[in-house]
Amino acid sequence: MPVAVVTGANRGLGLAVAESLAQKGYRVWLTGRDGAHAAECATALREQHLDVQSAALDIASPAGVGSFAQRMQTEPMIDALVNNAGATFKGFNAEVARDTLEINYRGAVRVTDALLPRLAPHANIVMVSSGMGELSNLSPALRRRLLEPSLTRADIERTAEEFLSAVSHGTPAEAASQAMPTASRKRC
Repeated sequence: MPVAVVTGANRGLGLAVAESLAQKGYRVWLTGRDGAHAAECATALREQHLDVQSAALDIASPAGVGSFAQRMQTEPMIDALVNNAGATFKGFNAEVARDTLEINYRGAVRVTDALLPRLAPHANIVMVSSGMGELSNLSPALRRRLLEPSLTRADIERTAEEFLSAVSHGTPAEAASQAMPTASRKRC
């Protein structure tokens, strides 16, 4: 039986993806920041005779991600990893920019890196983003930079740090042209 891990799966799109994968025969690990709520969602899906397990997983917590990865050591190899957890925050300042990147970019990378040794050779990794993460929302210069075929993770990290520095040094005009639009605060 194939195994899938879905982050931010205790509501909305993540819950729908978890249910769909379970209906297709996957054993699904439904994760969410609130472990009790994730357990409730998994119980509801098990009532449909689906193979769904739950776990608390806050992608912003390196310790929490490490703990979850350790828990997965006793499971079969993972065939699908769906990085769905994310957050939007109201406003635009250095704190909002830092929190957004910490959760939406670094959180997904953190989970992927931690689970990489448990991924089957044929595993699929899916990075879910709202329209806010579309390249069309970025400045033409940043879009070109991120589409560069030779782009490395170090390049992406450097770009993220440059963006945070511009925002924190009060030069948000350039940073804002590179930023995603903001919405009301919501954490999945």
